[in-house]
Amino acid sequence: SRVRALRVISRTSAMHFKGTTKQLPEIARELNVRYVLEGSVRRAGNSLRITAQLIEAGTDAHLWAEKYAGTLDDVFDMQEKVSRAIADALKVHLTPKEDRRLAARPLSNAAAYECYLRAFQDLMEFTPEALARAERHLMQAIGMVGEHPTLLAGLSTVHGQAVNCGFAGDDVLGDARRLADKALGLDPDLPEAHASRAFLCMLEGNFPLGIHHYRRAVAGNPADVGSRAWLALYYMAVGKKEASLELMEDCVRLDPINPIWRWWSGVPAVFSGEFEAALAASSQVVEAFKGLPMVVFFHAALLAYLDRRADAIEFLDQLPAEGGSDGFVGLGHLLQAALRGDVPAFDALLTPALRKTTYRDAGHSYFVADFLAILGRRDEALEWWEHSVDGTWAPIAMFERDPFLAPLRDDPRWERIMEKARRVQASVPD
Repeated sequence: SRVRALRVISRTSAMHFKGTTKQLPEIARELNVRYVLEGSVRRAGNSLRITAQLIEAGTDAHLWAEKYAGTLDDVFDMQEKVSRAIADALKVHLTPKEDRRLAARPLSNAAAYECYLRAFQDLMEFTPEALARAERHLMQAIGMVGEHPTLLAGLSTVHGQAVNCGFAGDDVLGDARRLADKALGLDPDLPEAHASRAFLCMLEGNFPLGIHHYRRAVAGNPADVGSRAWLALYYMAVGKKEASLELMEDCVRLDPINPIWRWWSGVPAVFSGEFEAALAASSQVVEAFKGLPMVVFFHAALLAYLDRRADAIEFLDQLPAEGGSDGFVGLGHLLQAALRGDVPAFDALLTPALRKTTYRDAGHSYFVADFLAILGRRDEALEWWEHSVDGTWAPIAMFERDPFLAPLRDDPRWERIMEKARRVQASVPD
């Protein structure tokens, strides 16, 4: 919306940008931010006090300030008042659709919504214990307001994440699908329901359908940066580079503070086979993640693609010895064993549990195909690669430029698999 285009960020977030020594105007120039929203929330029992002020970032001049008092039951009304006051201060004209979105309430019950937010905080920890807590929070909220579609969509995502992490099997995936479908049946336009259904499409091997649902999610909630990023990834999975790049630029524009989007913005280059460019993007922000397995794995893979095998092996040493449920830890150890040519270690690492988890994920299957190709196991590599394409994984430019797949290109099965990938790519409009 035009409000977001004016780049309003919080001072708290800004002051965490590259430490706390920089002044606000300097941070604003680096992020190309025009306005900063500063404020505080104080809670005593059921009472709330909110202060907010709008600042012109380049000059640090105060444009508007206000205080609000109420209770937790009033929190959504107070939120709307602050948002409308900001729009008025900036002289922004809201479209009817933006006005309706501003007045919308995710849930009528503030306590239930707090449970919903806590659930999504737990969801990001990727552990069985955290996912169990997330489910309890959502069930508590359902106990307060009934089977609200937003809560059903959240519960679907929790179950889907359990499957994605390898904690649960196809029966739970079926439960997740039923919950997402029920949420969509109750509210066919609910962005959260479309996002939860889209996430499951990755586990079902249907990126084109996932693109449809993520597009609905983004259209319904343009401020949802996470759905934009996932949509970008899904587009790259089927080889649609331009659409993916545009979405990632939006993510960085809408949320310039969060370094994950600056890292994620290099992903289109990975799946386009532009490994030098992808490594340059990754190198700029990799230190910000302090050993996050996903980032470590992709950075090491890029080093390996560029024939810097020793560097890749060393970089992977920062992964924990035991990955638990984190699939990227498992992939990282497999890559390290493959680069070392250690076949016994590779076979020992590819346990039945890890094999099942990676085989379910089309992207992970593709990387296992790479590792098997490094070890010279052509038939297995072709089988895993074809499985990933059958799961609608089709970044054709990467296939053509992947150095580890190069020895497979004289195999008669190569063209058959590539033709499957072309059909997947053609099924998704530009």
